[in-house]
Amino acid sequence: MTTRTVSILGDRLAETVLPIVILLATGDALLGCGDVLFNVSAQSYLPAPVPSTRIMRANTALETGDAAATLAGPAVAGAVLTRFSGSAAIAMNAASFLVSALLLLRLPDSRPGEKTEARETESGEDAAPRCPGRTEMLAGAKLLIKDPTQRLLQISGAYLYLAAGAAGIMIISLAVQELHLSNLQVGLLLSAAGIGGLAVGFLVARVVERAPWGPLLGMSLLGIALTCLWLAVTGSFGGAFVAVLLMDGCSALAFITAGSARQIFTPADRLGRLTAATGIVNGAVRTLGAAGGGAFVLAFGARNALLALGICGIAAATPLLLARVARVSMNSASGTAEPAEAAPSASS
Repeated sequence: MTTRTVSILGDRLAETVLPIVILLATGDALLGCGDVLFNVSAQSYLPAPVPSTRIMRANTALETGDAAATLAGPAVAGAVLTRFSGSAAIAMNAASFLVSALLLLRLPDSRPGEKTEARETESGEDAAPRCPGRTEMLAGAKLLIKDPTQRLLQISGAYLYLAAGAAGIMIISLAVQELHLSNLQVGLLLSAAGIGGLAVGFLVARVVERAPWGPLLGMSLLGIALTCLWLAVTGSFGGAFVAVLLMDGCSALAFITAGSARQIFTPADRLGRLTAATGIVNGAVRTLGAAGGGAFVLAFGARNALLALGICGIAAATPLLLARVARVSMNSASGTAEPAEAAPSASS
């Protein structure tokens, strides 16, 4: 292959992939800001109306709804793109966020951890600051550094958000540049993610909710890693479809497990601060994943990028599979760790 041929191929790749990279990186940066605020609020709010023994099932219901949207969204987008412009698809997506916001306004007001904070302040022990700011962020960061359970959860969270940011551009690039799929096939390929998430929500999560959280989370990350390796070597639409289906199933189970473990093992009055601290880190990781994943695709190709993402997943899963502190069932922990907070949550 001559130098001129390599140059022409590089220019064509940059013309087709680079705009997608810029769009995803910019969009992820903006979405990351919103994700931090939404995730802090949602994860801190959920333990208030839900008993701790039902946290994993509540998170499973939320993840199932997300999977249903993931299943329908790309297929609808693919159909829209075949008849209308990309702007129309983006406008429809924006409208869905507006509808979600209106529905969220109907939820009852709640201030997670308010009673715990007041009780500690009156006793003079570890009084929580009243105004949000740098002190709360430092308190969340200190808990993240000192607590081995929180450190393990952050390892998993970092990889999950890295994969969330990078996998999209890698899969799209693989589908377009390597597998030469049509717009409709690309939409169907991305919809496979929703099938995997729904399968986890309806069939898997309730079966494994009594399993030790660390090995369960580690196996989920390992599953993501192995599907990345599968995608790196597949040569057909069918193989890619099954790999994406399994990848999102493992990802859904990982998010359910990690979110439930954090809500169960974190004191109620510190959950918001800890979620804010980790949310900023995870949001930055996701943005870097989108930009770095796109740059990696441009430099080395989609298959090598997926291979690297899979290796990172194996590294992230290893400590969760080996750590003794993670060999605890969330049901047993929630049944014994928070008896004093279960009643106020239910009554509120």
